[in-house]
Amino acid sequence: MIIATAGHVDHGKSTLVRALTGVDPDRWAEEKARGLTIDLGFAYETIDDDVALGFVDVPGHIRFINNMLAGVAAVDLGLLVVAADDGIMPQTVEHVAILDLLGVHRVVVAVTKTDRVDSVRVAEVSAAVATHLATTRLEVLDTFAVSGETGEGIDSLKEALQLFAIDCAPRATDGAFRLAVDRSFSLRGAGLVVTGSVFAGTLTVGDEVSLLPQGIRARVRGLHRQDTAAEQGYAGDRCAINLVGPDLDRDTVHRGNWVSGQLDTEPTRRFDADLLVLAHEAGALKHWTPVHLHTGANHVMARVAVLEDGAIEPGGTGLVQLLCQTPLNVCVGDRYIVRDQSGARTLGGGAVLDPYAPARGRAREERVALLRDLGNGNPAADLRAMLNGSPRGVDIARFRWSHNLREDSVGQLLTEAGAVRVRAGATAIAYSPARFAAVEERLTATLGDAHEREPHVQGLSAEALHAASELGLPRRLTDALVSALCDAGTIARTSGLIHLPDHDASLSKAETRLWDDVETRLREAGLPPPLTADLAKALDMPPKELDKKLARLVHLKLLARPAKNRYFLTESIRDLEARARTLAEEYPAGFDARTFRDVSGLGRNLAIELLEYFDRTGFTRRVGDLRVLQVQRLPHRA
Repeated sequence: MIIATAGHVDHGKSTLVRALTGVDPDRWAEEKARGLTIDLGFAYETIDDDVALGFVDVPGHIRFINNMLAGVAAVDLGLLVVAADDGIMPQTVEHVAILDLLGVHRVVVAVTKTDRVDSVRVAEVSAAVATHLATTRLEVLDTFAVSGETGEGIDSLKEALQLFAIDCAPRATDGAFRLAVDRSFSLRGAGLVVTGSVFAGTLTVGDEVSLLPQGIRARVRGLHRQDTAAEQGYAGDRCAINLVGPDLDRDTVHRGNWVSGQLDTEPTRRFDADLLVLAHEAGALKHWTPVHLHTGANHVMARVAVLEDGAIEPGGTGLVQLLCQTPLNVCVGDRYIVRDQSGARTLGGGAVLDPYAPARGRAREERVALLRDLGNGNPAADLRAMLNGSPRGVDIARFRWSHNLREDSVGQLLTEAGAVRVRAGATAIAYSPARFAAVEERLTATLGDAHEREPHVQGLSAEALHAASELGLPRRLTDALVSALCDAGTIARTSGLIHLPDHDASLSKAETRLWDDVETRLREAGLPPPLTADLAKALDMPPKELDKKLARLVHLKLLARPAKNRYFLTESIRDLEARARTLAEEYPAGFDARTFRDVSGLGRNLAIELLEYFDRTGFTRRVGDLRVLQVQRLPHRA
């Protein structure tokens, strides 16, 4: 069980830890010289093979509040220390608020320095502390009057803490490993060592991990848990980990990093959360307030975007989006604190609801409604809410990172939810059955309308279907859904055109004979193809009549007509596009018509007509006398 001390400066926190464990938590010479804890101190007391007390002794001075926040980010119990001679002081109030905001809801109170006052004063201070804590969500397990100098009450406090540790439920270890780094240093012969509190999962010597948010890979060469060498570390432990890897050094790894078993996690700069503003604040927390943000052992600057009503009143709770100046790693349920712009006053805090919040539409009614359904501590319920409330589907990898889940766990949740999985490029997206059915209905209806309007046309291009369906989705998602429906046989794709499976715009016998003849002549001619007049003469057909009949083949994408007086085979157009793409790679700033003429083998005028055709189709874009690629078109599939 990890216990974090809390309380005003010079109220005897370090002395109390030393009396309970025999270990001096003041690690630095400056701390010993000044009698002031300026950094985190650690001490451990072993009860038996399975149970130990781990003390995180945090600073009490206001200047070192960031270190205090790093110490209480992942603890089981708070030990609130209040000196009998001073009573409740400003940092006592702030530390209590931080314990409350960070979800450390169980505390033991130690009224210290009882050797300096009489029993009446001890009773007064104990009563004042109880009254103050009654205004919070903290559960007071017990109160002890102690003296680190005389030893009064120490044994009773120690016995109670041991019993609480024995009864403390172990933390779940089914997620990926996460440790919040609060120290990093180098040891001769070992290399880089990081220490911190384990938020989740299990770590074994030899495991591969990632340092976040940088994404630096490393291997675990050794570890200590509760100051003892071990082969494994578990959620709830204090661990020191010896890491090795080619990109590791002390300058790149520091407090605020995470050691994670999620090797592919992406950092974030914005997350949605709930936020409780402390009741003793003088005014409301307004939209876009700049703050110091503390989460885990991290400390970054951020702004608070209030998602409802523009402000949150003192004592009130609201939904917010935190926009951070630097990337960081957070997961659903992580607790955080915000302090004012000067870093001198705690404003409030809360829990993370969505680590990968959208940049647009964050305050829309449907988005706010979705956030109200999140944060219940149940990944399955969160997944159902996101599937039902996300028109664009759920990014499966981000959901896994957000909830710190293993891949097999996510797969099981998706199966239980009946989610339909589609792939948009490298991204796997999940849709609820109802939303996927609605998309399916919309796309098939759009294709049906197109077939009714133009029965002679085989189908719609991907671009045309995306525009006509008006799904309100990014193009890549529409394409992914279309591919999924094609795989399921709901719709079909022929020569790059999308259509209903039973729609047949095949050529008539006369059209087939014409197409065979035209294809043969164009293939034999190569590039450039013959003029339409010459082709008509060879086919013994008036040019206007030939144009009319070939228009059908253009509709079916068998031919293209980039110039008024020539028809090209579609495969010839794709070949010319490939040559243009090669030029674009060679000339990133753009290529001119002369260069394209040389690589295409076309005459100057025809090369210019082809480039103008590419501009019209959106394949290229003209910039002065140069062309640059507008799209990365997929190879044509017959």
